[in-house]
Amino acid sequence: NTKTYDQFLANMQEIINEIYRVMKNDCYIVWQVNDFQKEKVFYSYHSDTIRLFQQSGFRYTDIWILTGELSSTLPRAFSNGFIKHRKSPKTHEYALIFRK
Repeated sequence: NTKTYDQFLANMQEIINEIYRVMKNDCYIVWQVNDFQKEKVFYSYHSDTIRLFQQSGFRYTDIWILTGELSSTLPRAFSNGFIKHRKSPKTHEYALIFRK
């Protein structure tokens, strides 16, 4: 449990460093993430994750945009949620592909 986003990223860096250490050369890892908003601050988590993996020595090789099924209620949910919270619903995630 971390109190700040920066502490969270520091913990993630330790984990990614260990993954790099134990992973075989020329192997791939796919890391699925989503950007998010907390306390009215938007976090580009996928960008930060790319940076962390690269700092550990991984090569960033690709990104996949994973989309979900859009229901017929999305336009109403979007407009109601955006008006109330000033943020849009997430309808995609990122699969980040790295190679050691």
